[in-house]
Amino acid sequence: MRPSTSTATLRTVHEGLEYLYDALGRMGLRCHPTQTNFFLLELGRDAQTVFEKLLRRGVIVRSMRSYGFPQCIRITVGQPEENRRFVDSLAEVLAEG
Repeated sequence: MRPSTSTATLRTVHEGLEYLYDALGRMGLRCHPTQTNFFLLELGRDAQTVFEKLLRRGVIVRSMRSYGFPQCIRITVGQPEENRRFVDSLAEVLAEG
């Protein structure tokens, strides 16, 4: 029997969260745990700058500066290849300083 779409979607989100929490944690970043398909990531630097640099690379996140969290971005869990692309792009942006 094939899993329902909602079951497959939940599995994708949970596996994506595990991957992202692990990869971002190894980068020394703090993730705020969630029960949804998105979460806050503390960058320890200006989130708007990181947002703009990621956007230029075609990676869309949300700066949380306007919500009173100037060093956080909101990440939405995607497909595995999208999650890897985000992590790789973020590592490049953070290495730039």
